[in-house]
Amino acid sequence: MLLLKLFTSVFAQLRGIVEYDHRNRAFRPVRQAQRTTAERRVDRQKVTFSLGSCDLLQWEQKVPHMQNAKGGDLFLYPGFILYRAAKEAFSVIDFHDVNGSFNLVKFLEVEGVPKDSKEIGQAWAKANKDGSPDKRFANNHRIPIVAYASLSLKTSSGLWEEFQFSSPERGARFIQTWNNFVASFGTHEGSASQRLTIQ
Repeated sequence: MLLLKLFTSVFAQLRGIVEYDHRNRAFRPVRQAQRTTAERRVDRQKVTFSLGSCDLLQWEQKVPHMQNAKGGDLFLYPGFILYRAAKEAFSVIDFHDVNGSFNLVKFLEVEGVPKDSKEIGQAWAKANKDGSPDKRFANNHRIPIVAYASLSLKTSSGLWEEFQFSSPERGARFIQTWNNFVASFGTHEGSASQRLTIQ
């Protein structure tokens, strides 16, 4: 229960989370079509990570709740994840079945830089291949480059969620605590514990 409290404590500190819409061709090449230095376009929607409970289970404590804009919400209980797709549609996922990765990314932010993010550079809205401003556009302007972190969660049964953290530091603490939380459950016979990797 101590690890659950630590996990929920770190979880409650997360801010500025968005979800990638990978189901709608979210990662589309845009460099040539839009004259930008960005390599791909990402469709995002803001979501919330909070503490809550699912009405399917009677549980005395609140657990980490990962809101999902395009699918079922994820409730992280000790030993398993409850995926709530609809009122009468849900699935139970073992933490050990989740493969994930955590990557630091550079992002061209056109929607405003979150307060807990770090601006690490700038790029032109309309740019040539070498990054220089495309002088054919009179109202060309600079776009901040921000350091974010990307979290991917997948299972062989079909779960695939992509999230982006505005604070890489808080995201990294979340991953470390996740791994400690999962390791506390032990491993299944004949299987190894899956850890979220930081790349």
